[in-house]
Amino acid sequence: IAARSLEQKAPKQAAALYTDFSNIFSAAHDPKTAGIAKQFTACARRANLPRNSMEVKGTTLDGKEFDLAKMKGKVVLVDFWATWCGPCIAEMPRMTKMYGAYKDRGFEIIGISVDADREKLDSFLERRKLPWPTIHDTKAEGKETLSEHYGVMFIPLPILVDRDGKVVSMNARGP
Repeated sequence: IAARSLEQKAPKQAAALYTDFSNIFSAAHDPKTAGIAKQFTACARRANLPRNSMEVKGTTLDGKEFDLAKMKGKVVLVDFWATWCGPCIAEMPRMTKMYGAYKDRGFEIIGISVDADREKLDSFLERRKLPWPTIHDTKAEGKETLSEHYGVMFIPLPILVDRDGKVVSMNARGP
């Protein structure tokens, strides 16, 4: 909790704290504790995102390959969300409005759904008809999910990436 609070004001110090925790936990012989060390490493990776590049690759729900690195020259909102998340859903009207207003000027959104149930996600998107692509962040054999890679433990997590491919905000939400 302390590191998460620190992330908002001093991300580099939070990343260092997560790394220290990871080193301490990884020295344990218990596999569960070693798993916690892995989570701390991912949290450090997330905390180090501001002013750095972010790697997001995956297949969108319509079967197209997505690679954030190919979006240079555009401003991209990477939105970790779920259908069961009230605050995530509350942001969608504002996001839709922003997308409509700025898409022609190089603004894009990629939704990263952390929903476990693909049918519920499909049903939700059929009703909502969001105009941007979505990746279903599910476990593939031998690969970690995007949310695992970046230690996403809370949603919504809207991350804004500038035209140069650098993260400029870790909490790009609200009016």
